[in-house]
Amino acid sequence: MLLLALLWPIYTITGFDASAHTSEETVNAATNVPKGILRSVYLSGIFGFIMVASFIIALPSVADGAKQGGNVFFWLMDNVIPGGLKIPLEIGIVIANYLCGLACVTSTSRMTYAFARDGGLPALMKVVSPKFSVPVAAIWIGSAAAVACTLYAPAYTTLTVACVIMLYISYVMPTIVGIFAYGKSWTKMGPFDLGPALYKGIGVIAILGVVALIYAGIQPPNDKALPVTAITAVLLFVSWHLGVKRKFAGPPMLVPDKVATPATTAGLAGEPA
Repeated sequence: MLLLALLWPIYTITGFDASAHTSEETVNAATNVPKGILRSVYLSGIFGFIMVASFIIALPSVADGAKQGGNVFFWLMDNVIPGGLKIPLEIGIVIANYLCGLACVTSTSRMTYAFARDGGLPALMKVVSPKFSVPVAAIWIGSAAAVACTLYAPAYTTLTVACVIMLYISYVMPTIVGIFAYGKSWTKMGPFDLGPALYKGIGVIAILGVVALIYAGIQPPNDKALPVTAITAVLLFVSWHLGVKRKFAGPPMLVPDKVATPATTAGLAGEPA
């Protein structure tokens, strides 16, 4: 139960993802993106703790709550929370979840756009609307895929946990590489440089945290997330070696001393060069 409870805050830090994926659209990104990441973490931690603590305190007893299993939230709202508080609270939760989903769509669309811009996805997804200044096709395709995942309700929780596992693996992969690259091939640091000792120490803790997350995420009742995650990883590995790596060379390498030209910047922005 403790490990399953630890999954709760893992679901909430979508602001972390959105802050990183919108860095190309952020003014003074080197400073403001890390601030946004840190803000998403501590605000989620503070308000998430208050909410969870409030629901625990509201329980008639922990034993009664445990008997409800996964239905405990709805049981608590129907049987314990006063009617005058229930409706505003439910409205607030719906708004919060909408904003959370909006952050996820933002992250997905910008990541899709970036891969398309660099040749990893169809060119349609890199087109930026001249009116709205956003990748409209990437946004709608990502939104449609998200809705499709909810159509078969029994698979929804499994897909959710599997996606969270894959998401945090993707977070920690650059950390693993960074531990070995720090001070060697990676020598130019940003304004939030922690120094090699702190960076590598926190990096190791992050890696161990993701390992714990994977272990917690594949425990009952989410044990079906293991084969879903494993099959997805195998498919990604096979598709990469069967041809994707020959088609997608990765993001373009920009020479720091080279002065950017309008053609260069237009190509990187998804507009015709």
